[in-house]
Amino acid sequence: MFTIRKSAYVLVTALLCSFSTAHAVEIQGVGSSAAAPLYNKWANSLQKSGHSLKYDAVGSERGLVAVKANQSHFGATDVLPSSAELNKAGLVAFPVAVSAVVPVVNLAGFKSGQLKLNGDVLAQIFSGKITDWNDPAIAALNSGEKLPKSPIKLVVRSDGSGATYSLSEFLASTNKDWKGAMGVGFSLKWPANAQQAKGTKGVVDAVKSTEGAIGYVDFSAVAEDALVDARLANAEGKFVKASSGAITDALMNSGWASKGDFDEKLINRPGNGTWPIVTGTFAVVPKVVDQATGGAITELFVRGFMSGDAAVKSVSWIRLPDQIKGKATRTMAGIRDKSGQPLNINYF
Repeated sequence: MFTIRKSAYVLVTALLCSFSTAHAVEIQGVGSSAAAPLYNKWANSLQKSGHSLKYDAVGSERGLVAVKANQSHFGATDVLPSSAELNKAGLVAFPVAVSAVVPVVNLAGFKSGQLKLNGDVLAQIFSGKITDWNDPAIAALNSGEKLPKSPIKLVVRSDGSGATYSLSEFLASTNKDWKGAMGVGFSLKWPANAQQAKGTKGVVDAVKSTEGAIGYVDFSAVAEDALVDARLANAEGKFVKASSGAITDALMNSGWASKGDFDEKLINRPGNGTWPIVTGTFAVVPKVVDQATGGAITELFVRGFMSGDAAVKSVSWIRLPDQIKGKATRTMAGIRDKSGQPLNINYF
């Protein structure tokens, strides 16, 4: 567990929270469908200030498009944009919480954590090279298991998704052919027979209703929707079941925990117990906003960092290390209004 040391970010937070906003604001957020349950929880806390949050879960890619086009107050993405991309668009980004991408199946006779897969085999499944559940490559990883003699039915995201990006990034790191054949991105050209579903909920519903299906979802959806998840081989070759502990292990074996460096990827981190497809979810905000709106946006995230850990845990996300909270809060402190003044918000 993380040691709770709020001193890492409380001073900057206090400076942010010195004054009150002039009036109630409805914040418009757009992006990650995986992060929607977390933002809905934080919205409840924000209402104590008189502000409100309307969040549209349309996928990470569209979240970035919306904030760049000034069509939302902030974008939510599960993939951190590059510094060059942010600077060009006049934006800043900071992490909000940490989660993971998990392969899930609907396979007769298999319970949660029973099926074993590695990155190489998973890449061959999602690229359409392995098409049957009793393929020798799958059987070799599941000695003693009775695999059905039936076709694999792929379920993938149709929208531009951070989950797709993280999955493809992992598969490119574990299979030599993936990057050239399929690529890494929010959207991919999937095999023609893949069933495409919109959002996390679309994938959940399609997998649950399709015998022989395999898809991928955010970790929080596994327990919430009673899905059957597969174990994955991590960087040490250990087959691990996705869990809060396994995600935290990956986080603690990274520069996020040791250096406060949230630019570092959380894919395939070392450690016997680490889950291999871990990702942050990030807020993307304009560097310059009007005073009232900017104060409300900042208050949303300050409240989340200062008192929102229970909400993070309740939706099966992982809280940020305090060092990362401090860096994120300092990023927010750099946002200015249109006259160049710091933002004023009310929290304490």
